[in-house]
Amino acid sequence: VTASELAVNTSIVAAGVHYFLNLVAYPKWTIRPSDDNDEESVALAEFADHVINHMATPWYKVVRRAAMYRFYGFGVQEWVAKHRDDGLVGLRDVEARPQHTIEQWDIDIDGTVLGMWQRSPQTGHMLGLPRDKVLYLVEDTLTDNPEGLGIFRHLADPYKRLKQLQELEIRAYERDMRGTPIARAPLTYINRAIKQGQITQAEADRMLNEIKSLVELQVKQSDTGMVLDSLPYLSDSDAGDQVSAVQQWGFDLLSGAGVGHAEIAAAINRVQQEMARILGAEHIMMGGDASGNRSLSEDKSRNLYLVANSVLKYVASQVKGDVVIPVWRLNGFPMDKLPTVETEDVTFKNADAITAALQKLAAAGAPLGPNDPVINDVRDMLGVTRVPDDMMAEGAMPMNPALAGIPPELQLAAMGGKAGGVPMPPKGFGPQVRLGAGGPGKRPGLGGGAKPGFGGLDPTKKAFKLDPRL
Repeated sequence: VTASELAVNTSIVAAGVHYFLNLVAYPKWTIRPSDDNDEESVALAEFADHVINHMATPWYKVVRRAAMYRFYGFGVQEWVAKHRDDGLVGLRDVEARPQHTIEQWDIDIDGTVLGMWQRSPQTGHMLGLPRDKVLYLVEDTLTDNPEGLGIFRHLADPYKRLKQLQELEIRAYERDMRGTPIARAPLTYINRAIKQGQITQAEADRMLNEIKSLVELQVKQSDTGMVLDSLPYLSDSDAGDQVSAVQQWGFDLLSGAGVGHAEIAAAINRVQQEMARILGAEHIMMGGDASGNRSLSEDKSRNLYLVANSVLKYVASQVKGDVVIPVWRLNGFPMDKLPTVETEDVTFKNADAITAALQKLAAAGAPLGPNDPVINDVRDMLGVTRVPDDMMAEGAMPMNPALAGIPPELQLAAMGGKAGGVPMPPKGFGPQVRLGAGGPGKRPGLGGGAKPGFGGLDPTKKAFKLDPRL
């Protein structure tokens, strides 16, 4: 409960947790067959992939909740099976079991976790969760306790100090009287005049109402102002009346030295930096002051990516053991055809850097083919339209307006390649065809008396030679 409060009510912790969870939820998951050349292994891997991607809870949410073990120390999610229409057993859902509801553990004599007991938030009853039916992850590097030791535990002491410092800061601002309006009036003389009958109480009130209203004013307007009597105090002496330097009427703002505000602010910032460092997300605090630079931020980001990758590898291994294997056993599939669960790495993908690397590969003698999957990968990073899958299929041709009307096998030959085993036509094969200058946005110009498209070229004829400039 304390850890949940810490994550909710501390801005730097909330930002760091969300940042990390979004990192681990982004990579793609792959169910790889045990043998790519075995049709049954491939079909079973596709079945497992379909199972985890067709549940009530999207798979990325399951992964994001599973990664919370790093912060709490452990994580528990229960899978629920279902009968599929094809007669096999799949998964209806993988449901969360919040950490604060787990109250007891069933542990073997050798320390093996056999299950856990959950306090139902709805009924208050204890519900048993067998180990074979849950996805269980634990951070047990520093302890053998089944609850593990997560980052939230390391943040508990800094969180306590941060709350104390924030309370001191609020109290300091509340008790700071600087800027408070203070008015001066000759109240003693006014009261004496009332007693002596020189003025009435109503007249005295009228004298004081204007300055009282200004003191109580909540918001100063553009025309707010007042005129006060500048008569100073007089004192009696043997030499006669002495004029004082203090005026009887006055209006000022209370001033003074601010003590401790900067020091408390620096202490709060130091504790927040410490908490961000524990989270491994201190780079998200850079830029708010003069410290830090882009290179340092990128370096720290890469370090966090390495941590995220290690967490993903552990989650993937537990998914295989706690989710895929139970589904395998429920369906009676052979264990020697059990697929492998893999995830791509968490990395920052720079389209410019990737395209530059591909250009260098092409210059070194490894150019991209027209159907290379990296084409769509780069298009995805740039946010532009993907090439349709049917065009990216093996042997398919990319669309080229300049080659419209030419048979597909000769289109590819014109580009210097081959499709379906059809080679480029040999030199001297048929009449030469040249493209005219049709201008931007127009089809290429054609010679006189030609069909629309190419001059002197009949697309139905198979014997003709293409200009290499195509």
